[in-house]
Amino acid sequence: MRLPKSPLIATAAILVLAGCSPTAVVLWTNVPDLVPAVELYNASQDDHVVELVYHTELASALRLAETRPDLVIGTSISDRATAGMMQPLDRLMRRELEEDAFYADLLASGVRNGRQHLLPVSFNLPLVYFAGGPVDAGTPIIIGPQEIRARGDEFNEARNGSWMRVAYSPIWNPAFLYQYLRTHGFVAREAQNGAPVWPIEALLGGISGAREWMSDHGGLEADRAFQERYLYDPQIELVRRGRVAYGYHTSDRFLLLSDVRRAGLRYRWFGTTDEIRVLERIVYAGIPAGAASRRGAERFLADLFNVERQVEIMESTLRKRASVFGIVGGFSSLWRVTERHMPVLYPQLEGMIPPAGWLRFPPAQPRHWMNLVPQVVEPWLMREVAQAAQTRDLESSVRTWLMQQED
Repeated sequence: MRLPKSPLIATAAILVLAGCSPTAVVLWTNVPDLVPAVELYNASQDDHVVELVYHTELASALRLAETRPDLVIGTSISDRATAGMMQPLDRLMRRELEEDAFYADLLASGVRNGRQHLLPVSFNLPLVYFAGGPVDAGTPIIIGPQEIRARGDEFNEARNGSWMRVAYSPIWNPAFLYQYLRTHGFVAREAQNGAPVWPIEALLGGISGAREWMSDHGGLEADRAFQERYLYDPQIELVRRGRVAYGYHTSDRFLLLSDVRRAGLRYRWFGTTDEIRVLERIVYAGIPAGAASRRGAERFLADLFNVERQVEIMESTLRKRASVFGIVGGFSSLWRVTERHMPVLYPQLEGMIPPAGWLRFPPAQPRHWMNLVPQVVEPWLMREVAQAAQTRDLESSVRTWLMQQED
């Protein structure tokens, strides 16, 4: 396996027994959390051996490859051009998998021209954590921006003209600000020419809402003064000490924290009344056109999308205390695994699994979108909410960045 050095990946040695000639299946990925699944598969049979190769820029590597791999599993491969390199998986779906086993809307995101080119593997959710005892049984599992703002009415405290406590601010975390705009409907889609497009009304509404939110504790200047005075410590410690009421995290990272790190903290999913916008970093699987070992790739996927196998993978990672949450780093695309098995294996999820109808899965991502968000979109939003001078609007900023990419 050619993967980044890490304690987890270092365990993923492939053992080929003397006298055996298993068929090699070359699997490219940009998700190290895939290792436990590959380990178990290779140990469970001797017909195929999966060889992992890591590529940070997976889509670019596929475009430039002289010889494509047999299988691809990773993020940022759902754009039209990359998905178009994958062969349809209808035969696999018909013979080996159950369509009804998947979250329907999530499975549909892998369809191109009426055929299943990509299979979703895992996803994650945004969450807000806070200090306190067990959440009452009747407490909603979702917390929205309005409830967070309303908490500030009783929580925010000022002395001598300076804020001593502030519940939360949308500009303390660029990733939170981006998710806040997504609750307003700011969703990027891929235009016919491959460029990202979004509803301008949602962009303007989210920016206006964030500015109004800051006015709850004195506006931008007071917000920055509070940040400079208190926000040098980790957010989780500030919440625990009562300096701020809330912190933002993602399900894969927060639920991997040790019991000691999460002591005294509770969480709720970030969204609106009955809607949670699933994070855009969805892991997909596809078999490139011309794969030399298509049958071996299909066998691995049939094994990966088996409920019992996924339970075994999670039990193994928990037993080994591996730093991997769930299935390939997230909630499973198989609803039975997520709804029935994950709360048993991860007790902190008990009573917290949202109904499928509450999950809003993102559309196929435009090319480079996962790099654009932290490098261009989030910084631009932070400046715009702070009413700082901008040299370009968001569309021009994105277009300029894309023109600088080599592929």
